Amino acid sequence: MVTLILYLISIFEYQEPGGSNSAILLSSIGNSQYIATAVNPAILTQLDKNGFGIVYCRPFDISLIQYNRLTANYKNFGISFSRLGQTGYQEYNLSLCAGFNLNTDVSYGIIFKGLFLDLGEYGQSFIPALNLGFSYKIDKFRFGSVLENVNNPQNSAGEDIPWTILAGAIYEPVSDFLIGVDLCKTAQDENIAFGVELKPLPILAVRLGTKTNPFIISGGLGITFKNLSFDYTLKFHSQLRQTSIFSLGYFW
Repeated sequence: MVTLILYLISIFEYQEPGGSNSAILLSSIGNSQYIATAVNPAILTQLDKNGFGIVYCRPFDISLIQYNRLTANYKNFGISFSRLGQTGYQEYNLSLCAGFNLNTDVSYGIIFKGLFLDLGEYGQSFIPALNLGFSYKIDKFRFGSVLENVNNPQNSAGEDIPWTILAGAIYEPVSDFLIGVDLCKTAQDENIAFGVELKPLPILAVRLGTKTNPFIISGGLGITFKNLSFDYTLKFHSQLRQTSIFSLGYFW
């Protein structure tokens, strides 16, 4: 039954970027290497620190399923490796990322993904995939867009890995507060996400987010101390159980 649930909700659709984006639910724009190496590589050019991070969760509080992700960035390059599954069903995603500047305000990037599906006795599949990302900033606004799985990848059974078009914006009226919106369109459906982040203290961030399809509400906290960061997010799904996401990072 758990394997069936995994097959229905995943097939490389489930991912947790970690960090602030897991809480504010914005997929195409952000300010961390977590989202830069997972979805929009153009953001790599805007990061002022190198670092690596670890993400862990049990999707929808299903005890037999785990999601793990390792990610790192150095200058305008990044790498990410994630695993989702249980015995008899495993999804692996290895991503190599690079970002480039067109000028001081506009950047673009590319993610080369190797998707590996292991169904145990039923066989394995390897699928190459590609993300193209763009980012633009002006004054207190940042805009991002992504073409995800743009090469229309298919597994060995001929099933499509869904393509996705993402577009989002973040407005930061002051340095300790931001609000954002994100639009997501796939071949099957579309949704809108809203997120806010407030920093009442230099080391503390409070985050909230919501998404329309499926309906999700999320909240989280982020703590930064010197070169270390810890982020916690709790998501409530309208049809499934809640998910707790933990992220731990080191930056220099």
